[in-house]
Amino acid sequence: MGLITFTTDWGNRDYHIGALKGMLLTQLPEVKFIDLSHQVARHNIQQAAYIFANAYPHFPSGTLHFIGVHGQNKYSPELLAIKKEGHIFIGVNDGFFSLVFEDAPIDMVKIRTENSNNELFDLPKIVESMLHLLSGKNLYELGDRPSHYVQRSAFLPAIDDELIHGVVIYIDDYGNVITNITKTLFH
Repeated sequence: MGLITFTTDWGNRDYHIGALKGMLLTQLPEVKFIDLSHQVARHNIQQAAYIFANAYPHFPSGTLHFIGVHGQNKYSPELLAIKKEGHIFIGVNDGFFSLVFEDAPIDMVKIRTENSNNELFDLPKIVESMLHLLSGKNLYELGDRPSHYVQRSAFLPAIDDELIHGVVIYIDDYGNVITNITKTLFH
C-alpha cells in the first residue's frame, strides 16, 4: 500500500489530477490519496510552500508527496525525487524545496525522462517514479543528482524607523492573512 499527497496549482476543473490518480490506481489499487490543495495560485511557489510546509510533517513516515506547482525560473525545468526526514517528495527544481526545508536535501535525483516532447509534468513518468519509490526501490535508479539545486529565499520584511513593509503570503478561506511579518518583529 502507499499514501500520496497532492499539492498543485492545477485546479479542479481539468483532467490532469484525475488522470494521474486513475493511472496510479490502475497499477496500485490499494493506494490512498490526500489532496492538500489544488487551488494554489498559478506558479506561486511561495504560497504552495506555505500550505505544504504546514501540512506534510503531520503525515506518517513513508508518505509520498507530489508537488505540481512550477514557479517558472530561468533554469530548464526538471522534476526532482527527494527522500528526506522519512518522507518522499516529487516536485520541480524551481526553488520550492528551498522554501520548505532549512537544508538542501542530500538524497535527491533529477528524474530521468526519455520523453521527446519535454513535457515537465509527464504523467506516465510521474506514475512510474511514484510506483518505484513506493515499492522501496533505490532513489538513485531514477536518475542522477541535479547539476544545480535551485534555491530561493523567502521575502524578508523591510524595517524603517516607524514602519514595517511586509508581503502577504497567503489568505486562507476564513480571511486570515498570512504575512512574512512575525509576531516578535511586530512587537
